[in-house]
Order: sequence, then C-alpha cells, then structure tokens
Amino acid sequence: MKHAVMIMGYGDGKIVQNTIDVLDDPEIDFFIHWDKKFDIPEFKSVHSHIYFTKNRRKVYWGTDTQTMVERMMLEEVYNTHRYDYVHLISSNDMPLMTPDYFKSYFEKKPYAIGFLDYIDRQIYNRAKYYYPIRYMKLKTGVRFYMIIKNLEYINTILGVDRLKHKILEKGCNWFSMDIKYVKRVLDFKDFKMFKNTFTGDEFFIQTILRDLKPKGLTEKYDYYSDDYRMTRSSAMASRYIDWLNGHGKPYVFTTDDVDRLKTVVNTDYAFGRKIDDEAVITDTFKDYLANKGE
Repeated sequence: MKHAVMIMGYGDGKIVQNTIDVLDDPEIDFFIHWDKKFDIPEFKSVHSHIYFTKNRRKVYWGTDTQTMVERMMLEEVYNTHRYDYVHLISSNDMPLMTPDYFKSYFEKKPYAIGFLDYIDRQIYNRAKYYYPIRYMKLKTGVRFYMIIKNLEYINTILGVDRLKHKILEKGCNWFSMDIKYVKRVLDFKDFKMFKNTFTGDEFFIQTILRDLKPKGLTEKYDYYSDDYRMTRSSAMASRYIDWLNGHGKPYVFTTDDVDRLKTVVNTDYAFGRKIDDEAVITDTFKDYLANKGE
C-alpha cells in the first residue's frame, strides 16, 4: 500500500520535520498545504517524497477555508493515481507508529473516521445556519461569542434552514481512509452545503460517508462548553486525544508526557493530538531514530 499523509500546516514547521523523520519510508509520502499567512518551511526526507499543494490559501479556524483546503488536498492526492490510502493531520500532530507498523496496521483497517454518537441542536445549527465568516479570526473570546451569537440570532429571525431534508453527521476532522472513500467524497454533488458553515470541517467527511458510522456507538460523551468531547483519552479515528486533561479541548502533550506516550506507540493510535514542542517526538522515538540512523 502506498500512503499519502496530508498535512494542514502553519507556523515554523519544526514539528512536521520531526514527523517526517519518523515516518520517512518509500511507501509513505507527504502532501502539505501551508497556510498562506506563513512562509513555507523547507523539509527534507531520505525515502519519502514531499509535495506542496499547487494552490495555497489563508486558513481561519472554524470557517469553510478549512473544508475547502481539505477537499483540495484530497483532489490533488486522488488525481496522482499513485496512492492507496490517505491520512489527514495537522502540523501540531505527532506520529505514534513506526513506518512498518503503520503500514501493517492500515492494511487491516479500511478507514479510521471519528463519529459522534449524538448531535444536539446547538451543533446542528452550525451547518443549518449561514455564517459569512470566511476571513474572520474567531478565537478571540468575547469577539467570537458576539459574532457567532449575533449571526445565529439573525438566521433565526430570517428562518434560515440550509439542511432541509438532509442528514448531518459530525466527528473529528482528522481521518485515515482507503482511496475508494476519497472518490466518494470527491463525487459528492452538494459540497456547497459545507460552505459558509461554522466548524464545517467536522461535518464534511462524516456526512458524506455516514454509512460508515458504527451502529450503537459505545463511547460516552460529556457536554463541555459548546461541544461534545470524550471524557478520556480516545482512539477516535485512530488518534490519541486527551480530552479530560484538556478540559474539553485536546490536551497539549509536553516532554513531561513522553513516558506516557511511549506506552501507546505501535498500538491503536496512528497519531497523537496535539503538541507544541517538536522535542516530544524526538524524545518519544529516541531509540527508534537512533537505530534508524545506523
């Protein structure tokens, strides 16, 4: 199997380089979109090919720019006709598998897509209503609250419902899947339903591939702030995410967590989310990288 690891990146790229160092392999390539607000870093590899998307755009959290970039990357990978499997990660994610284990693991797993067991009305409205927020910076506390709440109020007054007769599913926006599912995503005729939404990237893949949702999800979700989050470290989409210690947001692993991370290397977690320090990767894979360099 030939793998394409798609990376939605921003910042200085140090974490991405360390991710490449671990997964560097003739059968694992990297497709990278680097946020246009940042300079493109230089990356190197020994075995993997590294490609940058033909087009770049400025990406803003919570807006449809994330979904549009995601679809653009899927299209570029699919049109190469070289890959059997694709993965989407962030430049703040870290690998939790060595290349041989990674390839073997996904030979037996046609997809790793996270689904929520339930979507409440507040979350549903993120796709139901019209949000003209494409170029807005929303992660700013009071400003974020005022923009979103005022838009929801206006939509309510106007009776906006963009989801009439449509089924919506939601989960984490990071995934891994066989190329045949990529074709289904690209063939979906109603991509506009994900435009002008709020956090639409968390509905995109799940809604199109909703028939893959497990029957009778067993994971339990608690309500944090404005979203459903798992109360423990989870394997949703084969990602290691600690919602509990992050108090409803992904906990940021540090070098203090290296011993803990080592216990889940080469298990059921392909990637860990999330980190801000590239040393977390080098410390977790210290022995592997040392032996790999011999």
